[in-house]
Amino acid sequence: MNEATRTVVTGCPLDCPDSCSLEVSVREGRIERIDGRAEGGQPLTQGLICGKVRRMDRHLECPERVTTPLRRVGPKGQGRFEPATWDEALDFIAGKLNAIKADKGPDAIGVLTSARVTNEENYIAHKFTRAVLQTNNIDHCARL
Repeated sequence: MNEATRTVVTGCPLDCPDSCSLEVSVREGRIERIDGRAEGGQPLTQGLICGKVRRMDRHLECPERVTTPLRRVGPKGQGRFEPATWDEALDFIAGKLNAIKADKGPDAIGVLTSARVTNEENYIAHKFTRAVLQTNNIDHCARL
């Protein structure tokens, strides 16, 4: 590693039971490498990390990664996607969820979370589901 590279010690952002400890090498704001740490993590992993984390830098830097909301323009199945603003996307989603709640009730809505997001994001999804959507219909892919 050259002098411009710094190492950040952190925990794994994925919501799995292993709680891996990571060393992330960063240069100029970009991830160069992700390694596991034996100390600070679960004894089970012995400093090893899963493929999801090892390739995380590729996902974050992928030029095909969607970074803005998209809306369908044209008939379903034949239309194209165009960029939308975050306000437009959130207004559209809120309108759809409110229509479902008004027509079918809150239990017609469910939320499925993922191990690919952080614990904090799963917690926010949990709070949103119960407080805003007013339903207990929330689950996690790791349990399925």
